[in-house]
Amino acid sequence: MKKKLSIICSTLYLFNVILHLLLAFGAPLGEYVLGGFYIVIPLQLRIVNVFFFILWLYASYSYLAYAGILKTKTNLKIIRRFLIGITIFTSSAIFSNLFITNSIKEKILMTPLTIIVSLCSILLLIKYKCPSINEERNTAKIVVAINRSPRKNGNTATLLRNTLNGAKLQGANVEFINLIDFNYKGCISCFACKRRNTKFIGRCAVNDELTPILDKIMEADAVVFGTPIYLGNITGQMHSLIERLTFMNASYSNKKYWHKTAIKNGAFIYTMNDNRIRSIRFSYIYFVNTLILKKFGGYTTKLLSTNTYQFDDYSHYDALNFNETKKKKVQNNIFPKDCKKAFDIGRKWVLK
Repeated sequence: MKKKLSIICSTLYLFNVILHLLLAFGAPLGEYVLGGFYIVIPLQLRIVNVFFFILWLYASYSYLAYAGILKTKTNLKIIRRFLIGITIFTSSAIFSNLFITNSIKEKILMTPLTIIVSLCSILLLIKYKCPSINEERNTAKIVVAINRSPRKNGNTATLLRNTLNGAKLQGANVEFINLIDFNYKGCISCFACKRRNTKFIGRCAVNDELTPILDKIMEADAVVFGTPIYLGNITGQMHSLIERLTFMNASYSNKKYWHKTAIKNGAFIYTMNDNRIRSIRFSYIYFVNTLILKKFGGYTTKLLSTNTYQFDDYSHYDALNFNETKKKKVQNNIFPKDCKKAFDIGRKWVLK
């Protein structure tokens, strides 16, 4: 029923698409639209036909996308809002077709079509409101951001939230996790995940506050890890997470040294006080972490945000080695670009 209603609406709007296309090229069909004031639409008014051509074409496509007949990269909630607006607009045209138009042809032909498409659209949007949203939830990708900066609203967290915003825009279900809120250790080398016939492939045998986070990572379609660089490495708590995530998925038997437990996209976002040139010294860290993410078989990337602004007011801190003016300039001019890059990572993930 859902597909039938969508096809009826799409077909009737496609009829309008063809009509306005012909009118835009000067066809003598003006008596069927715009009150029937013109047989041939004047050249200066044909921009209106072009507008309705584009509007009705997108409406025709949207009905098919809403029913799942055509694939779409647009969030179904956005499509639904658009269709509600179109339905209100089309329903209001019934009144003008009945009482305002001067054209008998418009009144006889367009009024019944407008009534049919309005009723079908209203029925579609009312009857299939919840299923549409549920279908979207069931098929939406899950994106998790893991923040292991001690600052919950610092530079690292800001970049991670931008990644989630990009994914959320494309309809993903997102979650932000602050690792600093959890108490756990790194791998304890119990080898429970390496025993024969073990039940801990893709699961860590240690049960602590990290366990539900590891479960969420394994269930997610994409994970972005965010960490500042401290003493030339990722933070200790992040390293402990990566240890356990890696070893519970690593295999000592197959040639790829990895169990095919899940396919997911992965990214690392690094923030640091050092500048871009000096950040090259940590390339081995980036390489190892990227290599681990690639084992999951999805799209992998990284983002470096360097020379970050550490303090709200540098005058309160013993930090004479750093040029506050230069750092402020980087924060105002470069960091927003890094945020845009993070946003694009999340947006592209959902499309891959």
